[in-house]
Amino acid sequence: MYWEADKAQLDELCQEVHRLVTNREFEKAKALAEQAMAAYPNAPQPHNLLGIVLEKMQCHALAMRHFRAAYALDPGYGPVGKSLDTFGTFRT
Repeated sequence: MYWEADKAQLDELCQEVHRLVTNREFEKAKALAEQAMAAYPNAPQPHNLLGIVLEKMQCHALAMRHFRAAYALDPGYGPVGKSLDTFGTFRT
């Protein structure tokens, strides 16, 4: 699990990815989500966000891989459950 001290920075990254997706800047959002995954390899948020970006880019199979990765990292992370319910049928 990532350090709680890093939570504020991770939250800022996630908010920026969300803003980019809202503005339909998918390539920038994808790059930032990938950077967040590298910086926080044990956090589910970047994987979930990258999955959402990939869905917007019509890359369903790859998006599902990232939703599953987020779920594996933290099955209790609520947004990934919503993503899986919305975009796929993977649930255990």
